[in-house]
Amino acid sequence: MIKLPRHIYPKDLSLSEGYSHFIRGFNKVLQGRIRTFLESSLSDRDGQISILTTGSDGRLEKGPVSEMEFIILREDTADAEQKMSKVIDKINNCPNELADKDIEIKILGKNSMSNYRGYLITPMRISDSVLLAGSEEIYAKARMQFLGELFGETGKKILETMKEKKRGARKVTDSGSQRYKQQDLIHFDLDTGESYYDPLANSRSFKEGPLRFVQYSLMHDIIKYFTTQDKEKSFKMLENLPKNTEEKLRYLWVKELSSFTQGEINDLIDNYLFFLYQYHISQEAFKLKNRNIVEFDKNEVKKRLDDLVLLMAKPFIKVEK
Repeated sequence: MIKLPRHIYPKDLSLSEGYSHFIRGFNKVLQGRIRTFLESSLSDRDGQISILTTGSDGRLEKGPVSEMEFIILREDTADAEQKMSKVIDKINNCPNELADKDIEIKILGKNSMSNYRGYLITPMRISDSVLLAGSEEIYAKARMQFLGELFGETGKKILETMKEKKRGARKVTDSGSQRYKQQDLIHFDLDTGESYYDPLANSRSFKEGPLRFVQYSLMHDIIKYFTTQDKEKSFKMLENLPKNTEEKLRYLWVKELSSFTQGEINDLIDNYLFFLYQYHISQEAFKLKNRNIVEFDKNEVKKRLDDLVLLMAKPFIKVEK
C-alpha cells in the first residue's frame, strides 16, 4: 500500500526556512510512489493509455493534506477502455487521503485537450500535467492535439477565456471576494485579517486571488507566444517548459523571453510562494483542525498584494516590436 511521504506542515516550517523546497520534494517523492503503484497494472509502456497528474500536483505545489488529481488519456478503442477500467480500479484502491477518485477521462481525437470534462476551458490541465504511467506516445499525441486546438479555430476563444480568467482573478486579488454560481464568496478579508477555506462552500483562501492571478496570466501569455511561433517550435517549448511556477518564471528569464528583470522575477516568486504558503496553512487548518478561518498579518498581506499587482502590470513575455 502507498504511504504518504515524509512531509512538513506549513505551521512547522516558515517560508524563509525553505518550506517551498520541502513541498517540491514531497510532491516528487509522492509522484514516484504513485508511478510505481500504477505501472504494476499496465503490461507495457507502449499501450493505448496514459495516466497523468495535473494542477498543483503537476506544478509540485500541492499541500500535504490535498489529494492527487488524475487524468486518463486513451485511444478510442475497446482495448484502451479495458485497460482504463483496470487503472481506475487501481486508483480507487488508493487511500482516500492520497487520491482524488473523481478521475477525468480524455479520449484522443474525440475530447478537447484544452477543456475540463468538455465544457470548461482550462488549458493548464494539459500544459501543467505530468506523465505518471503508461504510453509516452499517447501523452505526446495529446500535447500535439492541445497545440492544434491553440492554433485552430478554438485558439482565439481559449485565449479570450484565459484573459477573462486573469481579469476575474485580479478582481479577487483586489477585493478578496467573488460572485460565483449565484453565491457571494469571501476568500479573504483585509479588514479583519482573516482568510477562509472550505471547499464545500467554495471558499479558497488565497487560491482564487493572487495564486490564480499569476497562474492564469502566465498561461495566457505563454499561449499568446505559442501562437506567434510555428507549431514544431511551440511543441518543443511545451516539452521543455517546467510545470512548477517558480521554475517556469526562471526558465522564461533564462531564455530571454521574460519582460521582467532578475530582481522583479525574484520579487514575483517571493510573493507567489508567500500566498501558496498561506493557502497551505488554510488547507491544513481545515483538514486537521476543522477550522475554516485563519488569521494573517494584514499589513504584510496588503503590501504583498499591492506589490504583486504592480509587478504584473507588465506582460510575462516580451512583446517583439
